Amino acid sequence: MNGKMKILTLTSSFPKDAEDISGRFVRDLAQELHKRGNDVLILAPHSPGLSLVETSGDLRVHRFRYWFPSKHEVLTNGAILPKLSGNLLATVQIPFLVAASFISSLRLTKSMDTQVIHTHWLLPQGLVGALVSKMSGKPHLATIHAGGLVALKRMPFKKSIAKFIVKNSDAISAVSQYIKNNFLDILDPETRSEALAKMNVVPMGVDPKRFENEDGSRKRASLGLKSDDYVVLFVGRLSEKKGIEDLLVAFQSFSREEERARLWIVGSGPLYESLKQRASEGIDVRFFGRVPDKQLNELFLAADVVVVPSVTTSYGDVEGLPVVVMEAMTAGKPIIATDVGGISDAIEDERTGLLIPERSPEIIENGLRRFREDREFRESVARNAAEKARTQYSWSVISEKFDRIMKEIVQGQRI
Repeated sequence: MNGKMKILTLTSSFPKDAEDISGRFVRDLAQELHKRGNDVLILAPHSPGLSLVETSGDLRVHRFRYWFPSKHEVLTNGAILPKLSGNLLATVQIPFLVAASFISSLRLTKSMDTQVIHTHWLLPQGLVGALVSKMSGKPHLATIHAGGLVALKRMPFKKSIAKFIVKNSDAISAVSQYIKNNFLDILDPETRSEALAKMNVVPMGVDPKRFENEDGSRKRASLGLKSDDYVVLFVGRLSEKKGIEDLLVAFQSFSREEERARLWIVGSGPLYESLKQRASEGIDVRFFGRVPDKQLNELFLAADVVVVPSVTTSYGDVEGLPVVVMEAMTAGKPIIATDVGGISDAIEDERTGLLIPERSPEIIENGLRRFREDREFRESVARNAAEKARTQYSWSVISEKFDRIMKEIVQGQRI
């Protein structure tokens, strides 16, 4: 199939502004598909203070209300699953979110003459997309991220829900091999065989041009760093899943011996205040909060090492393959990352980073020290990581795969 496709993208998370990292990869993928000549419309839940119809770059974004009054909508701005813990209002809003998403999706599918429905996260969007596909006859590509899979595992009748999604999806993509295997484990043997015939592993991507022709030394100087400063960077939501508390413990110990050590924390979230309080105990930690893309690029370039200390949460949530891993690799930075979820798809221990057990502050500290002391190893790992990111995780590579899958299912070729 040549020419453009009309794609309706359903997502539960989409950036509300330039500084918002929530669902940023959904926006970036949609923009790349647009660059390939496709007409992409985003449908996402409304969030207080936002318009119902807006643009994000070259993309059209429609947002649907799911609660009245809308100022009390609480399920947007970040992952849904953590919001349900101890929050009765959030739990009550779930069926209204699903119903509103279904009605809006069906309406837009008809009004824009959609050719393919693309959903991010199995629940609720994957289920909604499967329903709309069944009713409209339009092909459906379901992309599985970790959060939706964790939510599915906690549902009653999870096998039946998963089977319905498989039956009413023309193709399924998982962001990592780990996510693919865990989804297949839910299914009965017959449905598993059908899912295998439709499944691809396609991660989210990163734009390598972000760091082209950039001088890290100049960025460091502009940020007031000295040549012997050692900057440890964390980027992500400040929540349990990201394991930031383990990094803080490791850095507290490491900085006792390394007086030039600096810890930069980029992101916001429920642990922000408690982390700031703990970090006030005589160590050099700077909290940047949410930052726009340009500033984030500068922080990556200025950093010496990036740490991704993710963990499996108390409610079973785990990373699919966090985009920050690919961003750090693309920036040519050595990475210390925990071996959880799909992170090992990208990080090959001792080659493209250091892969360590989760919840191990002492091993994080050892990794920080090794990268500090062994320059040859640090530079070798950084080169390998940058090359892997360029050849496997650039948006040009990733968007081509999604574009091909969608074109094939539009033509009636089940993947």
